[in-house]
Amino acid sequence: ALQELKPRDLQIAKSLLSSKFLQDK
Repeated sequence: ALQELKPRDLQIAKSLLSSKFLQDK
């Protein structure tokens, strides 16, 4: 699953997660 993600997808997911956490704050 996660291993199938490409570096690009990982960066996008990371940015999405970070933005989510920032919004939660």
